[in-house]
Amino acid sequence: MLRMILEAITSSVFDGTPHVAPQATPQVEQLLDALKGDMGRDDLLAALGLSDRKHFLEAYLQPALASGLVSMTNPASPKSPKQRYRITAQGLAVLKQR
Repeated sequence: MLRMILEAITSSVFDGTPHVAPQATPQVEQLLDALKGDMGRDDLLAALGLSDRKHFLEAYLQPALASGLVSMTNPASPKSPKQRYRITAQGLAVLKQR
């Protein structure tokens, strides 16, 4: 997945097409606002004031990961208890657009 993102960014830089940051839902924008450095799932739940993990995963984390706005620090082990999440360059671009 990282390779595809890098190829898309590289091709848009070299072929002259402008790079446009993807749109984000309000929940994903809240996640991006709350994400400071590398944070674990429980840290993010607390920062957002949420307690329902399933809702958090479906409405916040999975859409952010799927759109490339947030990345995993250890993508080879997505369910690892040591998994952390960080904002990507695309995520920063979404924050700057607001």
